[in-house]
Amino acid sequence: MILFTTNHQDSMATRPAPPGIGKYRIDNILGEGSMGIVYKGYDQSIDRVVAIKTIHYKLLASSKKDEYLQRFRIEAQAAARCLHTNILTVFDYGEDDEIPYIIMEYYNGTDLKNYLKNNEISITEALQITRKLLDGLQYAHLRGIVHRDLKPGNIFIKNGHNIKISDFGVAKLDESDITQTGQMVGTLRYMAPEMLKGLAIDHRTDLYSAGIILYELLVLSSSRSITHDKNKLRVDLKNKDINTVPESCRNILHKALAIEPDNRYQTAASFALDLQKLLRLDEFKTDASNNNYSDSEELSAIPDVTESLAHIATIHQADDKDQSTHQWNRDFLASLECNLTFYIGPFAHVLIRKHLNRINDENTLVEVLAEHVPGHDDRHAFRASFSGSSAAVSTSLHKLTSSYIHESSDINHDTGRTFSNDNLKSIETKLAYFIGPLAYTIIKKVSNTVANEEDLYQRLAQFIPTEHEQKEFLSTQKQHMSI
Repeated sequence: MILFTTNHQDSMATRPAPPGIGKYRIDNILGEGSMGIVYKGYDQSIDRVVAIKTIHYKLLASSKKDEYLQRFRIEAQAAARCLHTNILTVFDYGEDDEIPYIIMEYYNGTDLKNYLKNNEISITEALQITRKLLDGLQYAHLRGIVHRDLKPGNIFIKNGHNIKISDFGVAKLDESDITQTGQMVGTLRYMAPEMLKGLAIDHRTDLYSAGIILYELLVLSSSRSITHDKNKLRVDLKNKDINTVPESCRNILHKALAIEPDNRYQTAASFALDLQKLLRLDEFKTDASNNNYSDSEELSAIPDVTESLAHIATIHQADDKDQSTHQWNRDFLASLECNLTFYIGPFAHVLIRKHLNRINDENTLVEVLAEHVPGHDDRHAFRASFSGSSAAVSTSLHKLTSSYIHESSDINHDTGRTFSNDNLKSIETKLAYFIGPLAYTIIKKVSNTVANEEDLYQRLAQFIPTEHEQKEFLSTQKQHMSI
């Protein structure tokens, strides 16, 4: 499904668009694909420009009408679960004269496929784009959604770096059975081997597709061309194209594109963490100085907790009547960011910083930030982390964060700990499932303060917002010990 490209405007200029659907006015056609049409529209009741997606009439008249309708509803349900900066937002779903429609965020960008035809990208940009893609995937996966059709045509980009995932039309919901084992959906080039074989799939299928996208971005950033062998569906990581990619990136590609799902990255967060580590290397920092990214626009950046919170807590208070004069406690801010990151991803850092100068007390700040947490249950859990029965969790989290922000110079490194790099990496992957990419920084700090693995798990569990998920994380250590 093609959404918001402008390449089709000339061919569709003479095709009339209906005046409206439901309560929404239709202005013009934005794009169309094999399944449906997307219009630019307008919601007059709240003065908002929207995108409106409908199914082709010919599909509704076909013998597979029910299947298409179910797929369309699943797209609406899947995307509506995901209020994330890197996923196209769904506002509404309805039917008008038996024609279903989805009301979406209007995103004035182009799909990544067409963007790459007309723009050169650097290696750093390739890594940044993929990491943002993974941020969105992690959010979707935690909510039981597997996209299953990730490809450049379903990723929209604006200003060279802001990306949105779209087209959840073949997504698998955790309770959905629209496509069972043995049925193949999606785009062949980006399909994981298990999909091609008709085997059972899970969220790691999306990670393979993300690996293919990263491969293409890296090769294009180095050589501006890709060798496609039409007789091979799987990418050959021994071909001449891969030689143009830095070795540090090749190692990530080999893991992301492993044939067996168990040998791949197990979460989008762990994949994103490895990309973030690359972006900290000097060779890519130099590259970053020449691309289109800026700190103020990098909303999905994974912050270093020590540096970012120290900066937040000492923000200069200008002489502005609208700004707060409240002196914020670093421990509280550390806890706040860790909790909020779990629900909305790394954008939490930017959101907190945005509100600090306007609010004078902790309770109000928590309430304001809670409005950005999608879903009633998640919103309630976030609030509970800072009040009532969860107060003890927050207090211990404050103390733990404080221990490495304020007392890092006093850490006794002679703890007798025996953590191998492989062991820490395994624990990081488990923790990242619950709190996202922040796991890397937290483990890096906390592992220096404990004497054994059991203590490490107990300390790390305190960074997980809910008691149920803390227990689930701790159970992974028991499983590891029993092996």
